[in-house]
Amino acid sequence: MMDQPYQPPDAELTHVDDGTRGRAFRDATTLTRTATGLLLACAATSAAAIVVYLVQNIVLGEVVAGMRDYDDTPFALLIAMMGTGLLQLLVTLATYIVIGMWLYRMCWNAHSLAGTRQMTVTPRWSVLWYFIPFANLWMPFVAMRETWKASAAPHDVANARSHPMIPLWWTL
Repeated sequence: MMDQPYQPPDAELTHVDDGTRGRAFRDATTLTRTATGLLLACAATSAAAIVVYLVQNIVLGEVVAGMRDYDDTPFALLIAMMGTGLLQLLVTLATYIVIGMWLYRMCWNAHSLAGTRQMTVTPRWSVLWYFIPFANLWMPFVAMRETWKASAAPHDVANARSHPMIPLWWTL
């Protein structure tokens, strides 16, 4: 039994001659852990930003109430606002990049398991669909559902059932 569903199979994969030659299954453990860590870092930086902006609201409330002069805004608060904003930006960009790499790797592995002819979305398009207006409302969901189905039942992707969490994930 595997504790991680995307670890490489123990046996050598048997490929049908359908264009999948050269598509070796590649371990995604490091990408998965990195993406998880970055998602947690995004949550942490967002929580820090909330705290900083709550303090900012308090200070601005004091300015409006006349209890504090605008020029007396603590310099540390300004530094904290800029620091959390910059940190949030950097962590978010890193997260987008790593999750894009993770999506590509998952689709690549699904292709190596199921074969190219059984799947309609390529690894490249599983990422690119997120950047195409209007198509990004539906196609990333299709790519993720197909990747899941190909990973769960590589010999019968068309009739495989996707996990019920996938529509919930896309809705949220």
